[in-house]
Amino acid sequence: VEDLDASEFRCPLLLCGDTVKLKGAARIATFGDGYIGGFLGKFRRLPDSEFQTLARLNAFALAAIGINVALGPTVDTSTGDPRTPSRARLVIAQMRSFGLEPVLKHFPYLPARANLHRESPDTRVPLPEAEKRFAVFHELAGEADILMTTHLYDSLVDRSLVTFSPVWIRLLREQTRFDGLL
Repeated sequence: VEDLDASEFRCPLLLCGDTVKLKGAARIATFGDGYIGGFLGKFRRLPDSEFQTLARLNAFALAAIGINVALGPTVDTSTGDPRTPSRARLVIAQMRSFGLEPVLKHFPYLPARANLHRESPDTRVPLPEAEKRFAVFHELAGEADILMTTHLYDSLVDRSLVTFSPVWIRLLREQTRFDGLL
């Protein structure tokens, strides 16, 4: 630290976006994780070429309003789509083409029917099943420099929420080989 010249060290201002709503005459457009992450599930029927166009439009909209870190794509098993890794790569490529940094989420998984912004029920998923659910993060570990943990609570693995759990963080690092920012 003593050898560090502060004038040579600059941290970028990170402006994160999850969902942005633009209101106009009679319409509301929503951009953000609702579409970035939702791309992987909500737009499942789109052919890859249309999916890529939608990802590009979404990335453009986020960049145009000044976002440089997008909280997505959602790649956990909640999407239920076997194309999640390939579609996540399409989203990431489009985000990067507009200078956005992607954030893979939600490690290790989202529990069914739980709003983790309001509650953290004990999921009690056995570790072998949890490992299957978060295997996609291993596959995509080299695709992004930031990963978001979920506010999941699972007493079979640890009594702390994932975000604050040394046990879950060790599993994340060892099992996925992700070494970026959490």
